[in-house]
Amino acid sequence: MITRMWEAGVRPEVHDEFVRWLTDQVWPLMAEADGFAGGELYTAYDGASRLVFITHWRDETSLEAFAGADWLREPVVGADPAGDFLDGTPRVWHFRPLPTPPAEDTGSI
Repeated sequence: MITRMWEAGVRPEVHDEFVRWLTDQVWPLMAEADGFAGGELYTAYDGASRLVFITHWRDETSLEAFAGADWLREPVVGADPAGDFLDGTPRVWHFRPLPTPPAEDTGSI
């Protein structure tokens, strides 16, 4: 499994519109991609206009099929209007899982 973390600043005035575009247009494309194993979308806790898009992929082959040959270095921005939403250049990182002990059930948080 490969976890891909995509981070970008978003122009504040179009933040909500960009989130809708990602969830309505981009997410369905990823969901249909062979090897896509799910993901999450986060906004900055401190109120900054920044998003982190975390996706999980079965392997390099599936990620390359979706993101292109330069998937390790190049963030996928997608077709416009993505460029109209961003404030700066997106960044991308990749991770592989490490074994961790199971979480203890501590009741409600």
